[in-house]
Amino acid sequence: MNDKRFKYAYHIDLDSDTTPAKVVRLVGRGKKVLELGCGPGHMSRVLKEHLGCEVTGVEVDIEAAREAEKHCREVICCDLDRAELSGYLGDRTFDVIVMADVLEHLIEPERVLRQAKGLLREGGYLVISIPNVAYMGIVASLMSDDFPYSDLGLLDRTHMRFFTGPSFRRLLGSKGFIIKEWQTYEVPVEYTEFKQAFERLPKGIRQFISMCPDSSVYQFILSAAPFGEEDANQGISRDSLTEKLDDEVERGMKERDNWFLKSYSMEQQVQDDKEVPNLFKRLLSTFKVKR
Repeated sequence: MNDKRFKYAYHIDLDSDTTPAKVVRLVGRGKKVLELGCGPGHMSRVLKEHLGCEVTGVEVDIEAAREAEKHCREVICCDLDRAELSGYLGDRTFDVIVMADVLEHLIEPERVLRQAKGLLREGGYLVISIPNVAYMGIVASLMSDDFPYSDLGLLDRTHMRFFTGPSFRRLLGSKGFIIKEWQTYEVPVEYTEFKQAFERLPKGIRQFISMCPDSSVYQFILSAAPFGEEDANQGISRDSLTEKLDDEVERGMKERDNWFLKSYSMEQQVQDDKEVPNLFKRLLSTFKVKR
């Protein structure tokens, strides 16, 4: 059951395909875990009781940190935007560092990623979940000139940074991490906080934004490890990693290019449609110019 005392407390069904369940499964069994932003310990409890992990938590909210102590070896109460984690942890290292819906709340997530590299033992990895700002519901809101912050969800009012899939992959690569596994949590827009914004749009626009790559992805879930000797032995260099990331972005651009091409077939349908906002017509015109 959800604990009403805490904003970010929720039940985790390990047999489900929800984001928390996918995060827990990526952590694995019997790991020494550092969970950043552990909240009141809902995930810490599952990692400890069901997967036999030893969890050290980090949490900014003092009341949530006290609750998480029930499930963690230790909970450090500090602000990730200011803290030097090594000052609290000394020379301790971890098998897995979990950042489940955390980095988007930080002013400088790059800083935490840099620190995390020094806290991973050999063979260690990060497990991260991150919201997708290119989700079709957000796009629908923007096309209505709205950006509706809320208490929870993709536009949680405490979110400081926003990422698409390619932009987050680039961030990780720039900090020397190689993605090992990449998963998605997809949600039909009618089951989200953006249902009304999406349904208010004319059918042609709904079809248009639904074609966008990753449009149905609510969150990305991934594991990533520091670039290391093993990668070098496999012929991977930092330069080749950068080149690989560039290639991925280029492929993404080509995929979007194909999406634009498909959208052109709608242009004739909407040019004389008085129900279609001028914004949509301007978008079509912009894409044509870019080509």
